[in-house]
Amino acid sequence: KNVEMSIRHAQRNGIIPDIVMANTVLDAYVNCGMLDKAQDIFRGMTIGMEEEEGFWPLLRPNSRTYNTLLKGMAEEGDIRSAMKLSGVVDSKGLWDAVTTNTLIKAAVTAAEFDLAEDILSNHTISFTREGQDHPNVEAYTELLDGYAKDGQLENALRVMQLMQSRG
Repeated sequence: KNVEMSIRHAQRNGIIPDIVMANTVLDAYVNCGMLDKAQDIFRGMTIGMEEEEGFWPLLRPNSRTYNTLLKGMAEEGDIRSAMKLSGVVDSKGLWDAVTTNTLIKAAVTAAEFDLAEDILSNHTISFTREGQDHPNVEAYTELLDGYAKDGQLENALRVMQLMQSRG
């Protein structure tokens, strides 16, 4: 309700939304478990809507936009939609460490461990910067935790060893 109230307030005051506002609204809807509303906003900003129906101008989604939608799909365990969207992210050159981490969460939530392993091997690297964590530490941890919770302790230990070898 507060998100919709804020949008109406912005409309009444002639505020023209930008990508920061759009991403904030997407994230608010995802955090409220309203992925369908977030996807409506995304469609409105990417394909446009009729003037009387739409508030969102055509905007250029960035990696945060896509990663926010992926986060919502991951939380719902909707791996099919997440994989489809990740293909778009990759084709636009917007794939980053957050994309990898979030997509692995989606795969683990859907108990698609082989897919999570594939994503991990295709989108992570060895990392040895003194004083900094590996940019995909969340992805490794998510997969390790998923294996452990599924009783696959040998696989969990294997992922732990992989984490260590990749820094």
